[in-house]
Amino acid sequence: MCPCAGSATFNEDGVDLGRPTYRIGYLKVPVTDPYKTLDVRIKSDRAEYKPRDTVKLQLSAAAHASPANKEPWNLHGGSG
Repeated sequence: MCPCAGSATFNEDGVDLGRPTYRIGYLKVPVTDPYKTLDVRIKSDRAEYKPRDTVKLQLSAAAHASPANKEPWNLHGGSG
């Protein structure tokens, strides 16, 4: 039998030191990856069109950003 079973240890503020001090929960964190987005530009030859007019557009797309370091990396709590 544990000698501390049934007895609680309190600090000077009256907090039970034997009580678990962690919390569990979920948090939704939106993450946008700038390397998976495109800058899209659309230009037309006129500012206004009427029904059945032919529309002429210039479309261009380019990568929004390029990674500075293309080597894979990861986050972890260990050293090394």
